[in-house]
Amino acid sequence: MNILKRVAIVFAALLLLAAAVFAYLAATFDAARIKQEAAQAVLAKTGRTLTIEGDLALKFWPSLGVDVARASLSEHESKQFFASLDAAHVSVRVLPLLSKKIVVDSVDIDGLKLTLVKDRDGHLNIDDLLGSKQPSGATAPPPEFDVAGIHINNAQLTWRDERANSTLKIADLDFVTGHAVGGKDGLTVDGLRLSTAGKLDADSFTLALDVPGITRKGEQFSAVKVGIKATLKGAARNAVVSLDLSNIEGTLQSLKMGGLALGLDAAMGDKKIKGSLATPLALDMESKSLLLPTISGGFDVDMPGLPARPLRLPISGRIKAEYGKPAVSGNLLTAFDETHIDARFNVVFGASANIGLELDIDKLNVDKYLPPTADKQADDRVDLSALKRLNASGTLRVGELQVKNIKARNVRVSFNAAHGKVDIAPHSADLYGGQVSGSASLNASSNRIALKESLRGINVDPLIKDIAGKEMIEGRGDVSLDIATQGDTVTAMKKSLSGTAGAVLRDGAIKGINIAQTLRSAKAKLGGDVTQAASATDKTDFSELSASFKIANGVARNDDLAAKSPFLRLGGNGDIDIGNSQLNYVLKASVVGTAAGQGGKETDALKGLTVPVRVSGPFDKPAFKLELANLVSDAAKARLEDKKQEIKEKTQQKVQDQLKGKLKGLF
Repeated sequence: MNILKRVAIVFAALLLLAAAVFAYLAATFDAARIKQEAAQAVLAKTGRTLTIEGDLALKFWPSLGVDVARASLSEHESKQFFASLDAAHVSVRVLPLLSKKIVVDSVDIDGLKLTLVKDRDGHLNIDDLLGSKQPSGATAPPPEFDVAGIHINNAQLTWRDERANSTLKIADLDFVTGHAVGGKDGLTVDGLRLSTAGKLDADSFTLALDVPGITRKGEQFSAVKVGIKATLKGAARNAVVSLDLSNIEGTLQSLKMGGLALGLDAAMGDKKIKGSLATPLALDMESKSLLLPTISGGFDVDMPGLPARPLRLPISGRIKAEYGKPAVSGNLLTAFDETHIDARFNVVFGASANIGLELDIDKLNVDKYLPPTADKQADDRVDLSALKRLNASGTLRVGELQVKNIKARNVRVSFNAAHGKVDIAPHSADLYGGQVSGSASLNASSNRIALKESLRGINVDPLIKDIAGKEMIEGRGDVSLDIATQGDTVTAMKKSLSGTAGAVLRDGAIKGINIAQTLRSAKAKLGGDVTQAASATDKTDFSELSASFKIANGVARNDDLAAKSPFLRLGGNGDIDIGNSQLNYVLKASVVGTAAGQGGKETDALKGLTVPVRVSGPFDKPAFKLELANLVSDAAKARLEDKKQEIKEKTQQKVQDQLKGKLKGLF
C-alpha cells in the first residue's frame, strides 16, 4: 500500500509540475513577439520573408500544439509570392517530452498554396531550402523524426517551367500519411495517399496515388505496391486509367519492380476502348533508364464501321525509357484480322518530340476500318495544321495495301517531317500491273500539297475505275504527274490545281463512244449534227495514244492528243475542268482506213475527212456530239478537188500520148 501511495504522490507531483509548466507558458506566451522573432530568424536563415497575418495560439489538450493562421513565405531575397497557407496545426505528444524526446502527434495544414519554378538555367526556386551541398565524398546525416501523421487539405500547386514556357496548375490537392519514422536506421511510412480533383474543359477529373507502405533500410528501399488511378467524366467522354506497380525493391541507383499493370476503360460517344498491359520493370538510376522488357496484353476497340466489334488488338514487345536524355525507344507488335504490324520507334524529347519510326505491315485494307462515308452538304475541310507540331522521320513498308479503293503492293515510303513540312520521298509501289515512284510534300503553313509521280507500265482502266468509280479509258502505258495545289477545302484545292501531266498508252480504247459505229449510223445525216449520251458498252479502240496537259487554276488544257487505229486517226484539244468536274473537249476523228475494220464500207464516204466530236458535260455523265453540219460542203469540195486532180492527170496523160505519137512519126 505504501508503494501505491508513493506512486500516487509522484504522479500527482508530475501533474502539478506539468500544470505549472503549462500555466507558465500560457502566462508568458507573447504571440506578437514570437511572430516577429520567427520572421527575423527565417529571414536570416533563408533570405525569405515570413508573414503571419492571423492568430498564433498554444493548445494544451489533447496534446501540446501550436495553431497558425494565414501565413505566407516569399521567394528567396524577393517579395514575390512563394507559398501560403490558411491554417496549420502542429502538436507533440506530452509524455515523450518528459524523457526529452519529441514525437510529433500530427501536422495539419489547410489551404496550402505553393508555386514551384524552374528557371531558364534549370535551377529550382527551392534550391536554397534543400540545404547546402556537402563536400565531395561527405554525406549529410539523415534527419530524425517521428510523426504520427501528416494531413494536407485543399492544397493548390503551380509548376512553371520558364525554359519550356509552360505552366501546370493543380487544385483541391489532399495529402495524407500514416505513421512515419525516420533516422539513421532507416525510414518507415505506414501509408501514403494523395488525391486531387478538378476540371478539364467542361469535364471533371480525379487523380489518386495510394502507397500502402514504404520502408528504407540503409540504401535499400521496398514497397509492396504503388497504385495510381485517374478518372475523367463528362457528357461526351469518360475514362478510367489505372497504373499499379508491385514488389518494388532496390536502391536509388538500381530499383526493380516485379510488375507494372496498366488498365484503360474509355469511351467517347459511340467509340470505346478497353484493355490492359502488363510487364516486369527495371529502373537503373545510374544510367537513368527504365526498361519494360516483356510487354503483353491488348485492347478491345469498338466503334461503328468496324468489320468486327469489338476489334481485338493484342500487343507485345519492349520499351526502354532514358530519362536522362530524355528518350523512349522500343519495339511493339500487334495483329488483327489478316494484318500483322511490327513497329520500331525512338522518341527524343526536347523543345519538341523528335520521332523516329520504322513500320512493317504485311497486309492492310484501310477501307475496312474507315467509317461509312455519308453524303455531306458542306465541303470537306482540309486542315494540315497538326503537322506544325510534328517532328518525325522514318520508313513504311507494306506488302499489300488498299486505301480509298486504290490497291498497291510492295509499298516503300520514306518520310521526314519538320517545321510544318512533310516530305514523302522517295516512295515506290507495284501498282496495277506496273510501278509508281516519285515524291510528295505537304506544307502546313500554306496548306499546300505537291506531287511528282512517274507511273510505268500501268493498266489505267482499273486504276481510274478504283479512283473515280468511272470507266473512261483503257490501255497500258506510262503516266507522269508534276502537280501542286493548296486550299482549305477539297473544292478549293481542285480549283487551285496547277502543273503538268502526260500519258502514253498502247492497245487501249476511249470508253463511252464508238466513233466508227456512230459515223456509220450518221452517214445518212450528213449536214446535221448528231448528239448521243455516253454508253458504258461503247468504246473507240486505239493502238497507241499520247497526250500532254498544262494545268492552271484547276483546268487541264490539252492541245496535242494523238491516237491511232487501223481505221481512225484521233487528234483533239480542249479543257478538263477539274475544279467543277466538267468536260469541254473536241475530238477530231479522221477516217483513214479501208472498208475493213471498225468502219466498214459505210464510212468510205468520209474517208479523208476530219469529223469533230465534241465531248461536254459533267464527268459522270458526258455527252458526245458529232458536228457534221459542214461535212457535206467539205465532202463536195473534197470530191471537186479529187475530180480536178483526175481531169488534170488525164489531160497530162493525153498530152503525153499525143506528144509521143508525133515524135514517133517524126523519126
